[in-house]
Amino acid sequence: MLSSFKRPIFLSGQIYRLLNQSYQNFDISVSIKGSPNDYGFASTFSREFEELKKTGKVFIRFDHNGKQLSNLLDTVRHLDINNYDYFCKIDDDDWYAPDYLEELNQSLSHLSKEEQRISSTAYHWGLILTEDISHTQLRKNFTDLTGPTLCFSKELIRMALRVEKNPKLIRKYIPGASEGMFTQREDAFLDHMARYNGPHIERESLYPSVIYGWQYRSVIRNKDYVKFY
Repeated sequence: MLSSFKRPIFLSGQIYRLLNQSYQNFDISVSIKGSPNDYGFASTFSREFEELKKTGKVFIRFDHNGKQLSNLLDTVRHLDINNYDYFCKIDDDDWYAPDYLEELNQSLSHLSKEEQRISSTAYHWGLILTEDISHTQLRKNFTDLTGPTLCFSKELIRMALRVEKNPKLIRKYIPGASEGMFTQREDAFLDHMARYNGPHIERESLYPSVIYGWQYRSVIRNKDYVKFY
């Protein structure tokens, strides 16, 4: 699940990074925001993706930039969710090791079939690119919410689609939650819903499998960096 706002160069590189994964039984679904599907884009990036799209492995949409949850769900609402077991949130400006998905599958294999039905998984640590771009450094980082590394079962995606359609349902899946919870923090919302409704795995490897790109502000979420239209 790859939602990208006004960063087509980042997006292009991320798609090719994912295609280099050691585990290959997956598809890539992309929702592009803020980059109009006009001649300029079609003659450059769309041309780059054309052969990939023909394989049926890469799905690319152009969507309106809206609320955070809808922005993310745009990547899957056109798919047959039954064809997949898990859905992983991928950010366009972060780095994922070539064995990222392979490690994910190894973690999930330790769960029972029932636990796999409603569960989520995330890395709780990784490296960060420090915000000062004049001195690029990699530092070890621990974080409570690893938004770029969240993966969810198909049932959790169905729950999210139901809440998007009827916000009042959020209280069914997250006791005491407010209807406005998911408007700007879709990763926190999905993480909370996953923890309330099934097992949650926090993964850790001997070496970092993720680098969080803190050098770039979240242009989708931060109201100071985005104009909704």
